Amino acid sequence: MTNEAIRDLEAVRRVIENGEHFLITTHANPDGDGIGSEIALYHYLKSLGKKASIINCSSMPNNFEFLTTNHEVRKLNEDDSTAVFKEYDAAFVLDIGNYARLKEVGQLIEFHKIPTICIDHHPKEEDKFDHYFLDTGASATGELIYDLLKGLDAEFTFSMANAIYSAIMADTGSFRFSNTTEKTHKIAAEMLELGVNPESVWSYIYGDIPPERISLQVEVMDKIQYDLDGKLAWVKVSKKMLERAGATSDQLEGFADYIRNIRGVKASVVLLELGDDLTKMSFRSKGDFDSNLFAKKFGGGGHKYASGARITKGYKELIPEMLKEAKELMLITNQK
Repeated sequence: MTNEAIRDLEAVRRVIENGEHFLITTHANPDGDGIGSEIALYHYLKSLGKKASIINCSSMPNNFEFLTTNHEVRKLNEDDSTAVFKEYDAAFVLDIGNYARLKEVGQLIEFHKIPTICIDHHPKEEDKFDHYFLDTGASATGELIYDLLKGLDAEFTFSMANAIYSAIMADTGSFRFSNTTEKTHKIAAEMLELGVNPESVWSYIYGDIPPERISLQVEVMDKIQYDLDGKLAWVKVSKKMLERAGATSDQLEGFADYIRNIRGVKASVVLLELGDDLTKMSFRSKGDFDSNLFAKKFGGGGHKYASGARITKGYKELIPEMLKEAKELMLITNQK
């Protein structure tokens, strides 16, 4: 797969120089890469004497709250509509993949005609932004934030370094996924030189598992199903399963990766029930199986080995379609 790169550094520089108040946002149900990237950029803008606000359409995961000191990240609320959004000179949209994933925040950006800068390592699916700092060859959006700040001659503080390191760690699976490169490790090493403690970061992100997540994991692992001679592992997670475990949907984070690691499995799918006719699908794969192509069949997208989609269908209608598409893609993969 050919990398796509649009690094308009000078355009970003001009936007920052000419503006005073900036919005920073990321996709719905933000992950560590989105949150860490937001916080690093926030601290950079503040270091220039600029005003910056991080507003997302979803709450931030609890395991990344250690990166915030003054509740810098917050969820959109009813008071944010016209009064707040009309103040922004530009909006930085991070790690987005698809504009629709901004939900209400994206609608407000469009309504107020706020100039936009997209910083991302996902493929550009639509031309929705005014400026881009995008590279699909980057391991994480956090890596692109590092490159951007380097290009802008930023003086990295501990807060910036801690956030960048956390973003990269999260999106590379603690530096074990195939998107990890020599450059990724060099950036990580530089962040350690600035005082980042890798054991501490890992413990905050992965080492403080709530009991309800374990209960949910037991439920999920007991219901894994296998198809295509064991090459596809999938599981459906109902609202009742979440209720029994006392867990929330964000505590499913990482389950699709875990299932993918089962011996013989080439692709995994976690189907989360969001409503009677609304399902969230998380795809993971390895080898030659392209989960991004899988996700696109359902209107989603992402990366080769990690992607997702939201579908306005219930389980009964969706599962046969999912198995059919998986079988077709598996045949194509085996023929390569």
